[in-house]
Amino acid sequence: LGCPMEIRDANDLTVTHVAASNGQAQVLKGLMDLGCQMSEQGGPLGTAAHYAAAMGHIEALKVLRDLGCAMTDRNARRGTLAHLSAYSGHTEVLEVLQDLGCSVAEPDNGGETAVHLAAERGHVEAVTVLKQLGCSMVAEDNDGRTAGHRAAESGHVAVLRVLWRLGCPMTGTPTHQRTP
Repeated sequence: LGCPMEIRDANDLTVTHVAASNGQAQVLKGLMDLGCQMSEQGGPLGTAAHYAAAMGHIEALKVLRDLGCAMTDRNARRGTLAHLSAYSGHTEVLEVLQDLGCSVAEPDNGGETAVHLAAERGHVEAVTVLKQLGCSMVAEDNDGRTAGHRAAESGHVAVLRVLWRLGCPMTGTPTHQRTP
């Protein structure tokens, strides 16, 4: 073709990242046929799968999985595909990710879970789906903050109500401050 497909743009993205972030599942298949790498890290989010998850592109995620991309890869913050989906409120993606073998409950480097991010952004439905998928509503990040702290800080009363109904404590001492 005469066009290097692995050249990165000003945002450190390859054509694979761009195709995934725009949900271009068929383009991803074509890029694979051309020998493009599907699992390279790029830009602020990570791999092509991270971009597809963040933008809510289920078909692109399935194609990437079928092309051999690991659904367990982490980005620079050690965030998972579920972190990005929860942050963006993509509830259907969260359900599909679990089916594709991606953990929806693992914390990132800061101890944040997908529940923390969904609560912080006010995504009531995502919080509810994450509970249904087995995520803890009481997980604390490295600073001892729960999803309830995140929702309160961001002013999301509806999320606080749902968290309370789902078992997230609104009072007490974080476990990192408790004496053994």
